[in-house]
Amino acid sequence: FGSLSANPDADADADGADNKTEFAFSSNPRDPTSRPQLVPTLTRALGQPVLALNFRRFSGGAVDFIVKPPRAEDVLAVVKKVLGES
Repeated sequence: FGSLSANPDADADADGADNKTEFAFSSNPRDPTSRPQLVPTLTRALGQPVLALNFRRFSGGAVDFIVKPPRAEDVLAVVKKVLGES
């Protein structure tokens, strides 16, 4: 971040990702072109289709970052809203 006084919730480069998220996902919090990248892929698990979100992550042991996926009901609600099927 360039300084120990950097606010983890700040977004100095104005790319939409706060400092702690950029650090956890190995992007540069001072570069607006460097944002956390999620790559969605469809795969199968136990014969069922599964959406996987792949991302690059900090490899050091100093960070513990938990990613909580949205509930299926919430994802479906967003899809319906986008499709105009409220």
